[in-house]
Amino acid sequence: MAPGVNAEVRSRLNRLWTWAKGNAPVLIMLGLLVGAGAATLSLEPAVKAVSAGCGWSTAPPETAPATAAPATTATATAAAAAPVAEVADAVGGSTISIMTHRISGKPKKSTASPLAIQGDRTLPGGTVLTTTATELRRDDGQVLSESQVESRAEVSRDGKQVRVKVCVAPRLGEVSYSGKYVGSVSLDDPRARGATVPVTVHVPYPYLNRVLLWALVAGMAGLVWAWLMRHADQQINAESPESLVRTMVLQIASLLVGVPVVVTFVVSKPEWQGDLTAYIALATAVGAAVIAANPTFRALASRVTKTD
Repeated sequence: MAPGVNAEVRSRLNRLWTWAKGNAPVLIMLGLLVGAGAATLSLEPAVKAVSAGCGWSTAPPETAPATAAPATTATATAAAAAPVAEVADAVGGSTISIMTHRISGKPKKSTASPLAIQGDRTLPGGTVLTTTATELRRDDGQVLSESQVESRAEVSRDGKQVRVKVCVAPRLGEVSYSGKYVGSVSLDDPRARGATVPVTVHVPYPYLNRVLLWALVAGMAGLVWAWLMRHADQQINAESPESLVRTMVLQIASLLVGVPVVVTFVVSKPEWQGDLTAYIALATAVGAAVIAANPTFRALASRVTKTD
């Protein structure tokens, strides 16, 4: 290779090295972003439909054995004439709230507080009563599949109270959308009626790795915006460059401000649906938090440096 060509190559390499040193914080943060993105995508949970539900029997309760003697006319007449038990509807703490598993999506059961049988009427202790559930629906109209919700009621030992139980399997047959589903369950039994219990089911968003990656991208965008705003002033451009360690610490500290935003928006809100609107709102909040925190941390670091 000719000496002139070697000099030209060395000159270009030197310019590239000078540029890399001047932009080392940006290059390192981009490397961290790529590495964190690959790591979070590799942690993608296996969210799939399952075939096992709650396992509650769908057979009518208290079915008489096949060998049992037929009921006499008097017994049948007495059973038909027996008054239907009236069970009080749920109030206050008698409502049912179910939080399903975020990752596994396993069936989750919950029981309401005991509901009193009104008047002097009682039922045999341990009797299982059939129930019916309304559609569990999100605000946008999305509903849980009927096969994913099972319910029943049981009479207490003293025969004076009824407990309503609900089981939800949000991935039975199909994977249900995340969010908050609201409905109710009530008795649907010839021996008792009433016992209407409000039901709220929270299906948490399972892809937290996507949330973290999206928050990291939004935080990086906030850092770039803060950097552009700071370097818009020519006087700042004329200043000597900051140390690499100090710049990295400031950038990481600014990005960490997005962690409580993710916790507030997603982790602490099981009704978070993870749709496009939710992701845009999350990115806006994280980016704004980073933009606001960066100059604050920079000012604190400058004061500490001057004090030292």
